[in-house]
Parts: sequence; structure tokens; C-alpha cells
Amino acid sequence: MKKDADITPTENLTSLFLYANEPDALTVQKMEFLANESPWRICLVFWHRVNSLLSIQATMGLPSENVTCISGKVGLSWIAKVFYRLAIMVRFVVQSVKLRPAVIHACTLDMLLVGFVVRALRPGTKLIFDLQDTSDGMLHPLMLWIQRFLFRRCSVIFVTSKRFHTHFLREFRLVNEGKVPVIYVPNTPLSERFSAFNRRVPDTEIVIGCFGTFRSPNALEALIQTAGILRAKRVNASVLFAGTGISRPLVERAARANPHIRYSGSYDYQRDIKNLYERIDLVYAVYDSSHNKGIALACRLAEAVVCGLPVIVNSDTYMGEIVQELGIGFYVGQDIVGDLTAIVEKFSADPSLRSKVTAACEKARSQFLFDTYKPRIREAYDNLFSNKH
Repeated sequence: MKKDADITPTENLTSLFLYANEPDALTVQKMEFLANESPWRICLVFWHRVNSLLSIQATMGLPSENVTCISGKVGLSWIAKVFYRLAIMVRFVVQSVKLRPAVIHACTLDMLLVGFVVRALRPGTKLIFDLQDTSDGMLHPLMLWIQRFLFRRCSVIFVTSKRFHTHFLREFRLVNEGKVPVIYVPNTPLSERFSAFNRRVPDTEIVIGCFGTFRSPNALEALIQTAGILRAKRVNASVLFAGTGISRPLVERAARANPHIRYSGSYDYQRDIKNLYERIDLVYAVYDSSHNKGIALACRLAEAVVCGLPVIVNSDTYMGEIVQELGIGFYVGQDIVGDLTAIVEKFSADPSLRSKVTAACEKARSQFLFDTYKPRIREAYDNLFSNKH
């Protein structure tokens, strides 16, 4: 892997992915699909944030000469952080121009800005944006203006939730409907990732799993508190955490203080994710309330369905609607601790609930597999240089 080194340029169907962190496993999955099952040469420039709590490792199956890592610091003061980020973005621009890509595939908003600068320097470069998350900051009037300016210059926008289209892009008039294709490709795993999956054999213990990025301290505290209440009521409940994130210290403290709270550390998605899900009975996908979490679809939702495991989500969210409609899990209201305690007690006492949810998951499985959405991605790329875009 090169670090800010000269790259031999080529213009032959090169798509350059830009990621302002370690690329997440499902973005890696998309890159590998295009690299292996399309004529596109896929390259990646990403920002390795030294000592960051935000990165979950994902093994990348791209040739090392196609991957460039830009190392950078974290933990700076906010003023220093602004100037440092600008310097990092300049390095992204320089590396991108060297590669001379036909397409810039930006995975974060700041990387879309980099792509816009590259397109200004190299007219004709196509822009693709992966809208993987929203945030409250993105709803500020100035940020909405910036996004409207950038999104309307994209050739394609991929969204990981249908509500990102209807309740964000369309609601705030950020794209020209009919001119910029908005394509739904949710956060879903490959079927082979969970092949020969061995679901945990039920016993006297109920293991609740919470895997991925830890960002919702109140929801995490509620899970930890619930496990203690259940054990006090003689329900043999435990929690298995795996992953990292800004709330990782909270998880680590809970694991040190409570033998029924286990933290297995960060993990490599491709290598470890199946084994993690084979160790649990319930999937916890409850988050602190925000605009994003109200309309997003978490990776845990799809992973739970593919594994045939019940998922627990917030009731007043898009995920809550899906869980209720498909019967693939349970949902909690404002009283997370009370509702979660009741759910686990009922699940422990009624073995038929497990089989009912597993059957519902099997019916819905195809819509939660990445394999289903491969043709959409390929078609979007095939159409980039046609008259359709």
C-alpha cells in the first residue's frame, strides 16, 4: 500500500473511491464487486485516522497498488482540526488528480467536495455519492445549500435507506428529481458472508448481541442496565459487545464491572462477523433519538434477518416500521429499559417466538442481501457515459 506516493495514471474505466476514514466493510464489498464483476478498475484513497475509535477493520480485496492511505491525526483542538482537515483534503485532491479517474465515487460529504474540486480541474469527471448517513448538522440552512449545490452536480446518488430519498433529499429539495438518479442499495451483507451459518442452540442463557459502531450512549446504558435487572429477576441474560466507536469506553467499563457483560474488542468484518452472530440469541439495534436514526437502516437489521435472529429496534423509526410489518423482531418505545426487560422475559419464557421470527426472517431474507442489489450498481455504472446521465 502506497502512502502519498506517485501513482501510474490511467483513464481506462477507473473509478476512484474516496473515504474520509477506514472504509467500512460494506463499502469494501461494493468496491470488490465492481472490481471483480465489471470492467471497471477500482481504486481507493482513504484517510487512516491514527488512534481513532471510529474504525472497524475490513479486509480489502483490492490490489495494493490501487489503494492509497493518507495517515492523519485525531484528537486535535477544533481550530487545529479545521485547518488539519483542509490540509488532508488538499492531499486527497492531489492524489485524485494523479489517478486521472473517469469517476469519483465519494463516500462522505467532505469527499464529495474533494470530488467537485477534482472535476473542476478535470472537466468530464463523473461524480457519484454514497449517502450512507445523515446528521443534525446536515440540516443547517448553510449545509443544506452546500449539499444542494453538490448533489445536483452528481451523476448518481446511492442511498442506504429509502427514507434518505423521501425524507431528506426530496423533502429538502436537494436533487433535481428525474435528472439525478437516486438508487437504493441498503447496508446488506453478501449471502456467502453467512453461508453455513450455525444458529446458537437455545439453552438457559439469553445472549443479546450489539455489534458495530458504538455511538448511542443512552441506548447502550439502557441495554447494560436491563441486563442487570433481568439477572436480578433470575432471567439468565448476558450481553456480548463487539466493535468500536466514541462510546467504546462506556462498554469497556461495563465489561470490567459486570461478568455478564462481555466485550470481545474490535473485529475484522469479513473474518469475524459470522462467528459473532453464531454466539447470540437477540440483536440489539436501538439508538439514541436523532433525525438520522429515525430514517436510517442499520447494518445490524440486515445481518439479523440474514441470520434468522430477532432484532430489537426503536418503535418510532423506519426500522421500527419494517420490523413490525415483517414480524422480524421486537421494538421498544421511550422506556427502553422497561420495554426491553419485558421483551427478553417473554422471549425467554416462550420458545415459539424464536421459531416464528426465524420463519419471518427467511421469507424476507432476499431483500436484505447485497446479492439482490448488484444489478442496480452495475447498471448505474454502465449508464454513466450514456445519454441517460
